[in-house]
Formats: sequence, C-alpha cells, structure tokens
Amino acid sequence: MKILITALLATISLFALASAELVWTHQSEEGEDATSHHYYFYKSNGESISHVRSVWNGGAQNPPLVTDYFIDGSTIQIRHSKGTREVVTELTKGQDAKLDLVNEYKIKGEHAGAMLLAPTPEKELNADQRRDLANLIYLLAKHRKPIK
Repeated sequence: MKILITALLATISLFALASAELVWTHQSEEGEDATSHHYYFYKSNGESISHVRSVWNGGAQNPPLVTDYFIDGSTIQIRHSKGTREVVTELTKGQDAKLDLVNEYKIKGEHAGAMLLAPTPEKELNADQRRDLANLIYLLAKHRKPIK
C-alpha cells in the first residue's frame, strides 16, 4: 500500500510539473496583419529581466515560432523553437507547450560596473546571432504592461 501511494504521489507531481505554466510578469504584443501577431512575455524580479519569450503565432497557416532569451548577468542563452498549429492558443496566452528545438546557443559577456560588455570574442558573431541580439534589445526597450 505504501508503495502504491508513493507511486501515485510521484505521478501526480510529475503531471503537475509537466502542466505548470510559465510565470510571466509583463507582456506586450504587436500585429503584422489580420492574422499574423507577435506576443512577448517577460519575467522580472522588479530589478532585472531574466527571461524574455517572443512568440510568432505563425499567421494563418504556418507553425508558431518561439525565441526564448535567458539572461543571467553575464550570459544570454538564446533558444529557437517551433511548435504545431495545435499549440498556438497556449503559446499566445503565455503558457508552456510542446515545442521542437530548432537551435540554441549562448553568448557570454563581461561586467564593467553596471554595464554588460562583449568580451574579446573567440569568434565573431554571425549575422543570425547579431539579429537575435538586436531583437532582444528591441524587446527590452519595448513598452510592456504588467500581468495581473
């Protein structure tokens, strides 16, 4: 009986973790046309932003695309993922959904007082990485509203 209860509790815990929503503190959105919209979600502790998610709903027929930016002071981890049309509603509400990883990489920086500086690179950033950083700067500068 004890083993059965332990197994049941473990299963419930795993289900709760798998279905847990992401906790966002702010959001913003903008539309391209009648069917194509971008949704932006931010996680902040009140002093800094640690996670930004950009969701493109895919327009009328394309799969949704998600870019996550994880910021931890000296490193920015960038993850590009793709979903299916079935998860568009969850993604545009800021919920987590099953995504397929397209690519992921980290950019490391150095602290100089209150500013993050790019270190002397081991290799140059490619055009896609520069675009990702420009997009992140745009998203961080964007007006966003708190989520209640």
